[in-house]
Amino acid sequence: MPRPRKEAGFYAKLNRLSSADSLPRGPHPMKRKLSCRDDVFAASHLVDKRKRSGEVQYLVKWTDHSAYEATWEPEENISDDLIRVFEGTIQPDSVANDDLLEFADDIRSAVQRKLHSRITCPETVFCRREVLYYWFFNRKEDGKPAVKLGKEDFPVKFFPPGWDSCMNVFGQGQVIHYPVTITPKICRSKQTFMRDPASGSMTEGPRAARPAVAIQFVAVQSHV
Repeated sequence: MPRPRKEAGFYAKLNRLSSADSLPRGPHPMKRKLSCRDDVFAASHLVDKRKRSGEVQYLVKWTDHSAYEATWEPEENISDDLIRVFEGTIQPDSVANDDLLEFADDIRSAVQRKLHSRITCPETVFCRREVLYYWFFNRKEDGKPAVKLGKEDFPVKFFPPGWDSCMNVFGQGQVIHYPVTITPKICRSKQTFMRDPASGSMTEGPRAARPAVAIQFVAVQSHV
Protein backbone atom coordinates (compact mmCIF):
# COMPACT_ATOMS: atom_id res chain seq x y z
CA MET A 1 0.00 0.00 0.00
CA PRO A 2 1.56 3.36 -0.97
CA ARG A 3 2.36 5.83 1.78
CA PRO A 4 0.44 9.12 1.88
CA ARG A 5 2.41 11.95 0.37
CA LYS A 6 3.97 14.34 2.86
CA GLU A 7 3.65 18.08 2.59
CA ALA A 8 6.78 19.64 1.10
CA GLY A 9 9.09 21.36 3.53
CA PHE A 10 9.45 21.17 7.27
CA TYR A 11 7.11 24.01 8.21
CA ALA A 12 3.38 24.50 8.36
CA LYS A 13 1.48 27.76 8.44
CA LEU A 14 1.49 29.69 11.72
CA ASN A 15 -2.03 30.90 12.56
CA ARG A 16 -1.97 31.53 16.29
CA LEU A 17 -0.05 33.18 19.08
CA SER A 18 0.40 30.42 21.61
CA SER A 19 2.15 32.69 24.12
CA ALA A 20 -0.83 34.90 24.80
CA ASP A 21 -3.59 33.77 22.48
CA SER A 22 -3.71 37.35 21.31
CA LEU A 23 -5.20 36.51 17.93
CA PRO A 24 -7.92 34.10 16.75
CA ARG A 25 -6.53 30.63 16.24
CA GLY A 26 -6.38 29.18 12.77
CA PRO A 27 -6.62 25.53 11.81
CA HIS A 28 -2.88 25.06 11.10
CA PRO A 29 -0.55 26.36 13.83
CA MET A 30 3.04 26.84 12.71
CA LYS A 31 5.18 23.84 13.53
CA ARG A 32 8.77 22.86 12.93
CA LYS A 33 9.89 19.32 12.18
CA LEU A 34 13.47 18.20 12.34
CA SER A 35 14.62 16.29 9.28
CA CYS A 36 15.83 13.25 11.24
CA ARG A 37 13.26 13.14 14.03
CA ASP A 38 9.51 13.28 14.54
CA ASP A 39 9.61 16.15 17.06
CA VAL A 40 7.07 18.91 16.45
CA PHE A 41 7.37 22.39 17.95
CA ALA A 42 4.64 25.04 18.30
CA ALA A 43 5.63 28.68 17.80
CA SER A 44 5.41 31.12 20.70
CA HIS A 45 6.05 34.55 19.15
CA LEU A 46 8.19 36.51 16.69
CA VAL A 47 11.35 38.10 18.04
CA ASP A 48 13.19 39.78 15.17
CA LYS A 49 13.21 40.39 11.42
CA ARG A 50 15.91 40.35 8.74
CA LYS A 51 16.47 40.12 4.98
CA ARG A 52 18.74 37.50 3.43
CA SER A 53 19.33 37.21 -0.34
CA GLY A 54 16.16 39.22 -0.96
CA GLU A 55 14.06 37.00 1.33
CA VAL A 56 12.35 38.40 4.43
CA GLN A 57 12.77 36.17 7.48
CA TYR A 58 11.47 36.29 11.04
CA LEU A 59 13.11 34.90 14.15
CA VAL A 60 10.63 32.50 15.80
CA LYS A 61 10.69 31.67 19.52
CA TRP A 62 9.33 28.14 19.98
CA THR A 63 7.01 27.21 22.84
CA ASP A 64 8.69 25.35 25.72
CA HIS A 65 12.12 25.93 24.18
CA SER A 66 14.96 28.26 25.11
CA ALA A 67 15.57 31.55 23.32
CA TYR A 68 18.88 30.00 22.27
CA GLU A 69 16.88 27.55 20.12
CA ALA A 70 14.95 30.21 18.16
CA THR A 71 15.23 29.86 14.37
CA TRP A 72 14.87 32.11 11.34
CA GLU A 73 11.84 31.24 9.19
CA PRO A 74 10.78 32.65 5.78
CA GLU A 75 7.93 35.14 5.71
CA GLU A 76 5.78 32.82 3.60
CA ASN A 77 5.54 30.32 6.48
CA ILE A 78 4.15 32.86 8.95
CA SER A 79 0.56 34.06 9.20
CA ASP A 80 -0.28 37.63 8.20
CA ASP A 81 -1.92 38.33 11.57
CA LEU A 82 1.17 37.36 13.54
CA ILE A 83 3.35 39.52 11.31
CA ARG A 84 0.97 42.47 11.71
CA VAL A 85 1.15 42.18 15.49
CA PHE A 86 4.96 42.10 15.35
CA GLU A 87 5.05 45.07 12.95
CA GLY A 88 2.53 46.98 15.06
CA THR A 89 -0.04 47.41 12.28
CA ILE A 90 -2.90 45.74 14.22
CA GLN A 91 -3.81 45.68 17.89
CA PRO A 92 -3.94 42.26 19.62
CA ASP A 93 -7.42 41.20 20.72
CA SER A 94 -6.32 40.02 24.16
CA VAL A 95 -3.28 39.31 26.30
CA ALA A 96 -3.01 37.11 29.40
CA ASN A 97 -3.55 39.13 32.59
CA ASP A 98 -0.36 37.72 34.12
CA ASP A 99 1.62 39.09 31.17
CA LEU A 100 0.11 42.54 31.71
CA LEU A 101 0.84 42.42 35.45
CA GLU A 102 4.43 41.37 34.82
CA PHE A 103 4.91 44.14 32.24
CA ALA A 104 3.42 46.75 34.58
CA ASP A 105 5.63 45.60 37.47
CA ASP A 106 8.71 45.72 35.24
CA ILE A 107 7.86 49.24 34.03
CA ARG A 108 7.36 50.46 37.60
CA SER A 109 10.66 48.91 38.70
CA ALA A 110 12.49 50.45 35.72
CA VAL A 111 11.00 53.87 36.44
CA GLN A 112 12.07 53.69 40.08
CA ARG A 113 15.60 52.70 39.07
CA LYS A 114 15.80 55.62 36.68
CA LEU A 115 14.38 58.10 39.19
CA HIS A 116 16.95 56.94 41.77
CA SER A 117 19.82 57.21 39.28
CA ARG A 118 21.49 60.17 37.64
CA ILE A 119 22.17 58.19 34.49
CA THR A 120 20.20 59.52 31.52
CA CYS A 121 20.29 56.41 29.33
CA PRO A 122 17.02 54.48 28.82
CA GLU A 123 15.99 51.60 31.09
CA THR A 124 15.38 48.23 29.42
CA VAL A 125 12.49 45.87 30.21
CA PHE A 126 11.92 42.49 28.57
CA CYS A 127 8.54 42.53 26.86
CA ARG A 128 6.90 41.01 23.78
CA ARG A 129 5.47 43.46 21.29
CA GLU A 130 1.95 42.09 21.55
CA VAL A 131 1.89 43.04 25.25
CA LEU A 132 3.14 46.57 24.52
CA TYR A 133 0.70 47.16 21.67
CA TYR A 134 -2.27 45.67 23.53
CA TRP A 135 -2.16 48.62 25.90
CA PHE A 136 -0.58 51.39 23.88
CA PHE A 137 -1.42 50.67 20.23
CA ASN A 138 -3.39 53.90 19.82
CA ARG A 139 -0.39 55.92 20.99
CA LYS A 140 1.98 54.53 18.38
CA GLU A 141 3.39 57.06 15.97
CA ASP A 142 2.65 56.44 12.29
CA GLY A 143 5.41 54.43 10.66
CA LYS A 144 7.37 54.16 13.92
CA PRO A 145 7.47 51.35 16.49
CA ALA A 146 7.81 53.70 19.48
CA VAL A 147 4.91 54.95 21.60
CA LYS A 148 4.81 58.28 23.46
CA LEU A 149 2.68 58.19 26.59
CA GLY A 150 1.10 60.77 28.84
CA LYS A 151 0.14 60.21 32.47
CA GLU A 152 -3.41 59.33 31.44
CA ASP A 153 -2.22 56.50 29.18
CA PHE A 154 -1.12 54.29 32.09
CA PRO A 155 -4.10 52.25 33.44
CA VAL A 156 -4.73 53.09 37.10
CA LYS A 157 -5.46 49.40 37.81
CA PHE A 158 -1.80 48.59 37.12
CA PHE A 159 -0.18 51.98 37.79
CA PRO A 160 -1.59 53.40 41.06
CA PRO A 161 -1.10 57.05 42.10
CA GLY A 162 2.49 57.82 43.01
CA TRP A 163 4.06 55.10 40.88
CA ASP A 164 5.80 57.74 38.76
CA SER A 165 7.61 59.50 41.60
CA CYS A 166 10.42 58.82 44.04
CA MET A 167 10.10 60.83 47.28
CA ASN A 168 11.81 60.90 50.67
CA VAL A 169 10.04 61.31 54.00
CA PHE A 170 10.10 65.10 53.56
CA GLY A 171 8.23 64.96 50.25
CA GLN A 172 11.31 65.80 48.22
CA GLY A 173 12.44 63.82 45.23
CA GLN A 174 11.94 63.34 41.52
CA VAL A 175 8.92 62.73 39.33
CA ILE A 176 8.38 61.88 35.69
CA HIS A 177 8.04 64.79 33.33
CA TYR A 178 5.77 63.32 30.64
CA PRO A 179 5.76 62.08 27.93
CA VAL A 180 7.34 58.68 28.46
CA THR A 181 8.77 57.13 25.29
CA ILE A 182 8.74 53.32 25.01
CA THR A 183 10.58 51.81 22.04
CA PRO A 184 10.71 48.09 21.09
CA LYS A 185 14.21 46.64 20.84
CA ILE A 186 16.03 43.31 20.73
CA CYS A 187 18.43 42.22 23.47
CA ARG A 188 21.04 39.70 22.34
CA SER A 189 23.41 37.61 24.41
CA LYS A 190 27.14 38.07 23.94
CA GLN A 191 28.86 36.25 21.10
CA THR A 192 30.80 33.24 22.29
CA PHE A 193 32.86 30.47 20.69
CA MET A 194 32.98 26.79 21.61
CA ARG A 195 35.49 24.05 20.86
CA ASP A 196 34.08 21.26 18.73
CA PRO A 197 34.86 17.99 20.56
CA ALA A 198 35.18 16.06 17.30
CA SER A 199 37.38 18.36 15.23
CA GLY A 200 38.90 20.46 17.99
CA SER A 201 38.20 23.64 16.04
CA MET A 202 36.47 26.68 17.47
CA THR A 203 32.89 27.32 16.31
CA GLU A 204 30.45 30.12 17.08
CA GLY A 205 28.12 29.24 19.95
CA PRO A 206 24.36 29.89 19.98
CA ARG A 207 23.06 33.34 20.86
CA ALA A 208 19.76 34.25 22.45
CA ALA A 209 17.61 37.14 21.25
CA ARG A 210 14.82 38.42 23.48
CA PRO A 211 12.19 41.09 22.77
CA ALA A 212 12.39 44.11 25.05
CA VAL A 213 11.51 47.79 25.28
CA ALA A 214 13.60 50.85 26.11
CA ILE A 215 11.93 53.32 28.49
CA GLN A 216 13.01 56.97 28.35
CA PHE A 217 11.72 60.07 30.11
CA VAL A 218 12.90 63.26 31.80
CA ALA A 219 12.92 63.40 35.61
CA VAL A 220 12.33 66.70 37.39
CA GLN A 221 12.66 67.78 41.02
CA SER A 222 9.53 67.83 43.12
CA HIS A 223 8.79 69.47 46.48
CA VAL A 224 5.51 68.60 48.14
